[in-house]
Amino acid sequence: MKIQARRTGKNNIRRYDSGLSEKFYRFLQKHSFTSRVFKTCLRTRRAGLTFNNQFFLMALPSLLLIESLRTTAERLRDGARYTWGRHGHCNCGNLAQTLTGFSAAEIEQYNLSGAGEWTELAQDYCEVSRAPEALVLHKLMDAGLTPADVCHLEYLSDKAVLQHLPGGFRWLERNRREDVILYFETLADLLEQKLLDAALRAALAEAPEKPAIAC
Repeated sequence: MKIQARRTGKNNIRRYDSGLSEKFYRFLQKHSFTSRVFKTCLRTRRAGLTFNNQFFLMALPSLLLIESLRTTAERLRDGARYTWGRHGHCNCGNLAQTLTGFSAAEIEQYNLSGAGEWTELAQDYCEVSRAPEALVLHKLMDAGLTPADVCHLEYLSDKAVLQHLPGGFRWLERNRREDVILYFETLADLLEQKLLDAALRAALAEAPEKPAIAC
């Protein structure tokens, strides 16, 4: 994903055109972030699943992943083909189409060279593998997902996401289009909030200390 930047005003904040909501940019303006701090807070380090030295048990929050989740949800809402039993048209398959630019047929061609469904491919995933079935998974992991996330996406089963559903926790049906849309949008909102929290911590860490007032 190419992220374009432009200056937005007196605070020298750059507007990054991506899938993040307007709330994100209002947040930056409110806290007078500089573009340098903003770019710093967006860096990710894969080792240990850290983001700005914060440990995450779920996907790493990234611009690409957040945008792709929302784009996929919108595609499904607009009638994109959805068939849970097909590698290229299921939950992960539709997200993979958005993230990779591959067609459903190409995804199925790569994945079916391995054995099993998405969850089994994720469980057997090796980040140094050059096998055809690992190609799509490499791209998903590069966007910030983990093998566990792939399993959760296919079954809509991550309790951390389900607890943030509008109206509270409830189980969703893994092969129901409306539930997939809701899960993807909730996960995108959750990742965006983690990105905002990390950005605020980064800004506070870089803020100069105020001199003590003598009594």
